[in-house]
Amino acid sequence: MAQLIESAPDGYYRSAYDGASGWVGIVLNRPDLDWEQVEYWLERSWRSVAPKRLTKLRDVAEEF
Repeated sequence: MAQLIESAPDGYYRSAYDGASGWVGIVLNRPDLDWEQVEYWLERSWRSVAPKRLTKLRDVAEEF
């Protein structure tokens, strides 16, 4: 994730609290913010910590 921050330091940052765990923050108050990219990172982050049971339910729900 350090590469993400280095490639776009105006869009991503390492937070004081969660940065030590590897989490990266997204600067949300930018006029050029790509909300599809935010959605992508939220989904990816959620799936990385959610129980498998819930990710399977989410997969099924997305099929409808």
